[in-house]
Amino acid sequence: MPLNYALSWLLNFIIMAVIAAIVDKAYENKIEEHQLLGAFILFAMPTLIELASFIIRGRPSLF
Repeated sequence: MPLNYALSWLLNFIIMAVIAAIVDKAYENKIEEHQLLGAFILFAMPTLIELASFIIRGRPSLF
């Protein structure tokens, strides 16, 4: 069971790193707002849902 928590948090960390890289590149390359919103929906929403699941259920939902 502890491995499940570790894998879930590792996956969330990787997803958040991708989000940070996208936002950084967005401001550097003047990416349009709708493209940034699309990236947020694609990457951040699953992470936020996973965090909400962890808070509500007390365990990650992926494993």
